[in-house]
Amino acid sequence: MRWLPLTCALLALGCSDDLLGPEPMDRGDVFVSPPIPSVGPTPTPTQMAWQDLEVTAFIHFGVNTFTGREWGTGREDPAVFAPTALDATQWAQAAYDAGIGGLILTAKHHDGFALWPSAHSSHTLAASPYRGGAGDIVRETADAAREVGIEFGIYLSPWDRREPSWGTPSYNDFYLAQMGELLSPDVGENYGRVFEVWLDGAHGDGVTQAQLDTYDVGRWEGFIRRRQPGAIVAFSRDVLYSGNEGGAAPETHWNDSGGYWRPMECNMPFRTGWFWHAEEDPKPVDELVDAYFRTVGRDCVLLLGLAPDRRGLLEAEDVIRLGEWRRALDALFAVDLAEGQPATASSTRPGSGGWAPGAATDGDADSFWTAGEATGWLEVEPRGDWPVGVIEVREPIRYGQRIGAFAVEAWDGEAWREVARGTTVGRRRLIRVEPTRATRWRLRVEEARAAPAVSQFGLYAATR
Repeated sequence: MRWLPLTCALLALGCSDDLLGPEPMDRGDVFVSPPIPSVGPTPTPTQMAWQDLEVTAFIHFGVNTFTGREWGTGREDPAVFAPTALDATQWAQAAYDAGIGGLILTAKHHDGFALWPSAHSSHTLAASPYRGGAGDIVRETADAAREVGIEFGIYLSPWDRREPSWGTPSYNDFYLAQMGELLSPDVGENYGRVFEVWLDGAHGDGVTQAQLDTYDVGRWEGFIRRRQPGAIVAFSRDVLYSGNEGGAAPETHWNDSGGYWRPMECNMPFRTGWFWHAEEDPKPVDELVDAYFRTVGRDCVLLLGLAPDRRGLLEAEDVIRLGEWRRALDALFAVDLAEGQPATASSTRPGSGGWAPGAATDGDADSFWTAGEATGWLEVEPRGDWPVGVIEVREPIRYGQRIGAFAVEAWDGEAWREVARGTTVGRRRLIRVEPTRATRWRLRVEEARAAPAVSQFGLYAATR
């Protein structure tokens, strides 16, 4: 998978050099804290909503499901595509039950086979036996996602091994014609609102750079944004691709790139391959939990690949494994021993109340503690006598990203002992530790671009 450079107009983004910013304001009996100065680029509301999903799903389904390939040739007979019991609601419900926030359907993979009756190609469902040639799996998936209450997204492969115009400038017209069938100019038309559009940069070894250079990706992006201004466009300034398919974000990640806020997306198949293969099994629960901590726990969105079988269903084993994964995560985050507990800090931004240390343990994502200097510590006494197994740190990213290095320490009765260490934080940083009991815990910020702000310092009880 390779990044596609998208040409777009750069926005001028500035930041304040005022370390502490304006004083809080008291409006009658309601204490209102004005925004602290932003540091570097900041996310758009669309990006923040996308990051809040944390985990989304890639549905890979098509002729490859029936041929056993990962990359089709484009020469497949549409007659091979013959699911016997397709149920998109089963896909969506399994995703919802696992805490997955959205489905992205491979509406067209590299083989060019369209999962909707495209008027611009003969290589579509209309030429298959599915529903007597009257099927539309894009429609079924979009409706199912909305029925269960999760988002719906579209994957449309730029590399089309079937289309004769691919590799020439005229392919751009073909590609956007199909994109136009998928993306409505109004959220009530076509397939409705789409939360993400995946373009993909994959192609075969025989592809030349001259062929790739015919992609008018700036035109594509402009078209998508006009049709679906609320959608995240993968492989654009909206999102930074992790560069691997192993569900792993780097330990250090600043969300600013080229003057834009660019959160990271990490994809990983639920099984070995992206498409269903009878000989493969879903990944073990421990491996899936590890992937969650390597992605969501490193300020990244995890895009998990789910593969329906030749019936058009997720195998029972996959559905069971998704549920086991969800229950394992729920157990890890069942009890926050710091929530609701009073906190102290090395310093607090002048103005007191609105920036108090307790704002990092009050369970409210919109409140936060802000230090009065560029480094400092936050301390909390956890409730109960339970060991801590997971540490969580969050920043209020609507004001940018500040923290570059931190440590977490536990009081052993005589001295502070370092338990965990990390670099960047962003929306959410999670660290698993050996179960540790302590009467006091301290978050120590060692490096920051400006006065650090912490919206949550969580200490989750170790599972027994």
